[in-house]
Amino acid sequence: MPEIFSPQIVNLLINSIGQTLYMVAVSGLIGTAIGLPLGVFLATSRQGELFAAPWLNTVLGLIVNLVVFRILSGADADHVNIKGALLHVLGDLLGSVGAIAAAVIIWLTGWMPIDPILSLLVSLLILRSAWALLTRTFNILMEGAPDGIDIKELQSDLRSAVPGLADVGHLHVWALSSGQTMATLDIALAPGADPAVVSREVKARLAQQHDIGHTTVEINWSGDGVDCPAATAQHQ
Repeated sequence: MPEIFSPQIVNLLINSIGQTLYMVAVSGLIGTAIGLPLGVFLATSRQGELFAAPWLNTVLGLIVNLVVFRILSGADADHVNIKGALLHVLGDLLGSVGAIAAAVIIWLTGWMPIDPILSLLVSLLILRSAWALLTRTFNILMEGAPDGIDIKELQSDLRSAVPGLADVGHLHVWALSSGQTMATLDIALAPGADPAVVSREVKARLAQQHDIGHTTVEINWSGDGVDCPAATAQHQ
């Protein structure tokens, strides 16, 4: 586990913050590019009084955020920077929906408390998503394993799927960044197995079935003691 203030962690944190700000800026530019011409058109149209109504600004914001959200959803949604930009747009989107819903309810019933209640609900939803994103980002900064990785199941899968592989040990998996999962491991060979072929098959299996694109394989020529002392710490 790296030191929390090591140069590697600091550089990764700076890059992550920079890329997140970049994606938020891109989403803002997309929204401006869509909303500004439309807003100018509506403001200068014949029905200027109608289009200047506050409710229309909210509806316009909702439409623009829906378009931006749809565009960003087509990108790599598994990347934390994309998720950060999506969360930013989602906050505006839910805010517009809440404002419209509150306006309709107040118009029909006159019950004013619905406005702060919906605002609080939207804030709680955004806070929950933001916390999940923050937790995942921190896990990457600490070079933790991605969600869904089980070391014992991974070892069992390799032993059963790779011919010539006798055992797997010292297996460590961690995420260097979003979409970049790495692994190191020791392997013990069955009698007569070709080391180059087995190593290649292990890497192929990890890449194709478990989305681990970079693997370092060390061959244990002694044939014994492939258990990892760090396993008790559950470094996954």
